Amino acid sequence: MNPLQLLIAPVVLIYQSVFLALGKFRRRESDPAQRAWLCFCLSGVLVTVLLLALNDSKADRYMFPAFYLAGAGGTVVAVERWERVKRLSERLDGFWPWGPVAWWLALFLSRLALG
Repeated sequence: MNPLQLLIAPVVLIYQSVFLALGKFRRRESDPAQRAWLCFCLSGVLVTVLLLALNDSKADRYMFPAFYLAGAGGTVVAVERWERVKRLSERLDGFWPWGPVAWWLALFLSRLALG
């Protein structure tokens, strides 16, 4: 496998999974709130990447919001797809509803502190 294939393969897999997720969430039986969150996450990732591409900034610390939103979108898809993940998510949400916000803030501040 040449180096170009190693670079292209993850991008193809990411876009394939995004389109599969969007296809699943376009069905009528899917939850409209989850569809809205997935669209929000994907839009946020797209806007962040485009703004950084226009600014020619490639620093990891500037891409953090895009990474976090991509992970949040993946979590929404996992909750919709697997019942076990859904139960775990509901249990964690009942235990500490502000957990994702606190987690994001802790990760963001630690990334800024580490440079």
